[in-house]
Parts: sequence; structure tokens; C-alpha cells
Amino acid sequence: MVVVAVAAWCRLAAAGNGSSLFVGHEAALVGGAVVATVRDGSAVYYNPAGLASIDDDTLDLSASAYALRFGGNVELKADAADGNATERRLSRLDLNLVPVGLAYARRLGAWRGAFGVFAPAQTSSYPRSYVATARGAETRQGVLAGNDIFFEYNGGLAFARTVAPGLRLGAGLLVLYSSRSQAFGLGTDAAVDGETTTFAQFFGVTDQILVGAQAIWGLQVDIAAPVHLGLTFRSPVFQLYELAQTLVVYGEASAPSPALRQAVVVDEFFGLKSQTLKPMRLDGGVAVDLGRARLSADATVQAPYADPTGLASLSGQWNVRLGARMPVFKDWVGGAGVFTDRSAIDAKRSPTAPSFDFYGAIAGVQMATRYRLAPSAARDAPRALTFTTTVAFSYAYGAGRLGNVVLGGLDQPDLATRTTTTDAHQLVLHFGSTSAL
Repeated sequence: MVVVAVAAWCRLAAAGNGSSLFVGHEAALVGGAVVATVRDGSAVYYNPAGLASIDDDTLDLSASAYALRFGGNVELKADAADGNATERRLSRLDLNLVPVGLAYARRLGAWRGAFGVFAPAQTSSYPRSYVATARGAETRQGVLAGNDIFFEYNGGLAFARTVAPGLRLGAGLLVLYSSRSQAFGLGTDAAVDGETTTFAQFFGVTDQILVGAQAIWGLQVDIAAPVHLGLTFRSPVFQLYELAQTLVVYGEASAPSPALRQAVVVDEFFGLKSQTLKPMRLDGGVAVDLGRARLSADATVQAPYADPTGLASLSGQWNVRLGARMPVFKDWVGGAGVFTDRSAIDAKRSPTAPSFDFYGAIAGVQMATRYRLAPSAARDAPRALTFTTTVAFSYAYGAGRLGNVVLGGLDQPDLATRTTTTDAHQLVLHFGSTSAL
């Protein structure tokens, strides 16, 4: 029973999705379709070649997303054959405040360099569920409660330069830091005429920290005036360090003996570890200027990855992003886009792992405020300080599967896992500001 619960829980947050949040203001405005056109500090993450187009020193002061996600949680379910069961889900909405991006870019002669820290993925869930079944004087009930918090940060340096008219090249190194903290409790008991005959309870805690590194290369090409192309290649993420701790305490007893049978499972590892965390990925994009408007489209292809343990295997996957932006008033720009965020979890190797394919849309506005600075003794030409604020709202619908914990009926009291198809919803309000000098 302990193994069943731990197996269902340990993959709660790992739905295999690449990026649930947009880490730049330009990306938030057009649904992430920026590989060919990114021009702000988020180029460190999306395409380092875009840094070569930055004329001014820029600081992305903040980029916060308020992510509201509901649905898609692991639950305690009743056996489908038990017609007398009652199920109750004490669900809650998962609200996250995520600092998704902070970047600084500046000119270095013919080169452009930037440093950035980004949070492309963060999830939290707090499942609560209760199951009870009765037949005459016999009753059985179970309770599942827990929480799962996961976040990932990417930080690093990137450099770029224009090597020929209309051709920009860039490269960078990103360090990945991810953390997952899980705690759960599961209790079941059976009774006759209100007197407990058997009960079982167990509690588990899992904490994991992973550190890895990834190289990234990019190029941007302007084909004539209206057409722009972009390409980004990401190497596999190679793990450098891991800290993992697991503690499970289990106890059960049956009448008439009052003796309590207990088991404690403790597992810990920390230190250097060499393995692949994520496979290589290729992003391609095209953008077309139509007068004052710009249309853009990106596609992502991720290679498959076979984990030796089978717990983290990923299948090959693709995603697409389409966006458009256009000035609507003086210093105001409107944008919208649609995107996919499909899971790469290998269903054959991990049939009970949560796996959701998200399909979403986003719309937003961007406002620029300019302040002209007086010339200084060191610089005769006047300069302008520009503040840009972006506000965007997105909704994504996720369809997928997960492995629920199933509480057997009175005639079959064992716990098991059952793969169930379900859906999830995610709402994100993106707010950020940039200063350029």
C-alpha cells in the first residue's frame, strides 16, 4: 500500500510540460512567438541572437505572473464496482505569485551581453479527497491530503553580435535550478457497528533539488524588409548536482490484536551526479511585417529521452505558437496569440504519471513612456529614458490523464492506482515593466 501511494504521488507535479509561463514582456504579448523577433532581455532564454538588436542598455525590472490553476489533481477514488461509495473532493484553487523574469542587457562595443534569471515553470497543488462506503453494519472510509510545490529557475549569461547586415548570432549558458517539495497523508479504516476492525495510516515527505547546465545557440536573419527568421538550438540539460530526501512512515493494526505494525522508509542522496535532465530542443520562428502590424509563428521540436530508471522518460514532442501585434494608439501596442504546451511524458513507460496537453490564448497591451534627458558633459547628444509596461491575460485548457489512488470496496480492501482521463484550467495575469536608456 505504501508503494502504491508513493508511486502515485511522486509524479504529481511532473506533467512533462516545457514552459507554463512566458518569461518576457514581448513573449507575453504574442503568446511566446518571439524566436525571430525577440529584442529584450528575455533573449537570453528565447534566442541569444536577439541581443544584437538592443541599441540601449535595458533592465527588465519585473515580470510577475499570477497563475491560477484548478483541476488535474491526484484524488482518492472509490472502486468503480462499489455502487454504495460516496466521494467528496475538498478542492481548492491554486494561486501562485511567480517572479518569472529579471534581466539586464548592455552594449559591449560591437557585442551585446546580458544576464538574466527566469522562471518558466511553477506549479502547486493541494489535493483533498474523502471516500466512504457502507453495506449494512460494515463501513470503510479513506482520506487523502497533501501538497506539492514545484518551481524551476533558469539563469545565465549570453552574448551576441551582428556579423553581417541582417544576420545576428548569439550564444549563452544557462544554469537550471529546480526544487520540488511534497508532503502527503493517507488514512483508511474499516468498522462494524461503529467499532474499528482495521486501520492503516501513512505519511510521506519528499524533497528534491536539481542543478544542471545547458548551452544555447541562436541566429536571426532578416530576409528583405518584411520577413524575419529565427532559430534556437538548446543542448540537453546535464545534471550537475542533486539533493533528494524521502521519508515514509506507515502503520496498521487489526482487531482483535491491538498490536501496531509499523514501517519506516528513509532514503537520502546528495552530491554530484551526471545524467541528462532534459533532451535537446530546436525552436524555429518566422515573422512578417504587414504595414504597422507584425505576425509571427514559432514551432518547437523536442527529442525523445529514455531514462534508464524509466521514471523520467520523455517522448518526442512538438509545440506551436502564433502571435500578432499592432500599434493601437500613440505609445500603445496591442497583441494576442495562441499557443500549445503539450506534455512529453512517455505514456508507455510512465502510464500513471500526470500528463496534460494545454491549448491556450493570450491577449495584452504594452505602453511606453519616454523621458528626454539633458545632455551631459561626457555625452553631447541627448538621451531618452523609456519605461515600458506590459499587461497580458491568458487562459489555457489542459486535457490529459493521471493516476488516482483507488480505495477498494468492502470485499476487496486493497489500494491500487487507476489511470483516469481528466482536464485542468490555468489562468495567468502577466505584469511587467522594462527601463531602457
